[in-house]
Amino acid sequence: MMKTGLSIAVAFGLLAGVAQAAEAPKRGGTLRIGHGFEVQGFDPFTIATPNLATGSVASLMWPRSYQPTRDGRWVARSIIDRVVADDGLSMRWRWREDIKFSNGEPFTAHAVAAHWNRLLDPARNYAFAKYVSMLKETAVIDDYATETRYRFPYPPAYLAGRTNTFLGLVMPLGYVEKMGPEVNRKPIGPGPYMISDWKQGSTVTLVRNPHYWDKSRQYLDKIVFKQIPNLQARLNALKAGDIDVAVSMLEKQVAAAEGAGEFQVVRFSASGGAITMMNTAKPPLDDIRVRRAIAHAVDRDVVKKVIYANQRQMMTDIWGPTSQWHCPNVGYPEYDPDRAKALLKDYGKPVKITLTTGASALGLLAGQVFQSFWKKVGIEADFRQVQVGPQYIGEVVRGQYDIAFWRISDLVDPDYQVYTPFLSSSGGNFSKIKSAKLDAALTKGRESRDLAARKRAYCDFMVEYNKQLPALLGGRNTYFVIARKGVMNLPMMHQGYFRAAEVWLRD
Repeated sequence: MMKTGLSIAVAFGLLAGVAQAAEAPKRGGTLRIGHGFEVQGFDPFTIATPNLATGSVASLMWPRSYQPTRDGRWVARSIIDRVVADDGLSMRWRWREDIKFSNGEPFTAHAVAAHWNRLLDPARNYAFAKYVSMLKETAVIDDYATETRYRFPYPPAYLAGRTNTFLGLVMPLGYVEKMGPEVNRKPIGPGPYMISDWKQGSTVTLVRNPHYWDKSRQYLDKIVFKQIPNLQARLNALKAGDIDVAVSMLEKQVAAAEGAGEFQVVRFSASGGAITMMNTAKPPLDDIRVRRAIAHAVDRDVVKKVIYANQRQMMTDIWGPTSQWHCPNVGYPEYDPDRAKALLKDYGKPVKITLTTGASALGLLAGQVFQSFWKKVGIEADFRQVQVGPQYIGEVVRGQYDIAFWRISDLVDPDYQVYTPFLSSSGGNFSKIKSAKLDAALTKGRESRDLAARKRAYCDFMVEYNKQLPALLGGRNTYFVIARKGVMNLPMMHQGYFRAAEVWLRD
């Protein structure tokens, strides 16, 4: 037996300061977006993990099956029906029959199944093991219906709200094999826009997909992503009129823009956030007393003021008070330098650690602030700056660090956020934490189909997490966008992606 249901309500954060369009959208114009990252490409096996620029561009070529609304619902877009088996071991998706790729080919169940099963190929899926470990296979039911089969009963709420970009990068049947490595830079998607020009390290220009099924929502003629790595240079380009929107901005630039009074400033707060991950596999961080001393030494009020300019909420759990998954009173260590010193005395050996941070002005500031906290309680603390990107990620993945700044992304369901990073046997467990209690809570949260039981499991996880401390919790995910006032219908920034598909220009 199967059960049907299209609508799903989830808590996904708060949106403040967005200019709401009172008039009908205007068609035409070019939107110029300044961002800080190099667009990597669009073959999942080449890029492995999309950065914010890559995800933002991809959102124009591969729209979500479900689109979030500002009142907390997810509304079906390219899906006609979603049917969940009573036993939770499979789900059928029926796709719209009027969807076409930008080359005119039909978007069919055959293309969807080929893409998903490619990701499941055991010879190649090492990069995605943490995302697809629950999947068994995807089968074609007919030309416009697929059935996804799971290894164990899986929560339907999570499946409907899935937001990971690479899972949706479906291309025409046979196109990937035909193009080989070139597919990374020559993608074809079914979304409202397609790439017309790509200057590596400079600009990516997109134009309307002439075959898009919903032409009434293709407001812009062109969308241009301009790579401007320096934050202040990005803000200056906005002030000079060279771009219309500056994305992935930080607190300093936001304060300057608000002071000028001539721009829109958008804040989107969500679950997850900054963490300071500790390598628990080697001394001295293999000892819980040292990890707790490090936590008690951090003055989180100072972090909020100095690093986040009082613009972000500090986490005590991973989900926060606006989420249905929020866990209050889970015992995150408070600032207590005397307690930190006592723990270090009980440990009985000198503690020397090195913090890895990004090679930026903010990374320098954060390194200095945390170094000062730890030195005050008797920890010999240094920090080193590493170029953000593959080098930084590679060192963390290989365990070549003591403590490193990291992030838990904002996702609809807790499973993606915590199962892989903190399960003892997971290849994505970069803190190397080993805890039977964490494993039990994570497994229960993943495999239970009862919402109340899942919430209890994740709150049990948070209580044990705050005892074991594989990572310190920092500021909650908050994404800032600065735009000129004529840019309308600015999107919600899930995962930090600027999904510009339905933005329009007033003038």
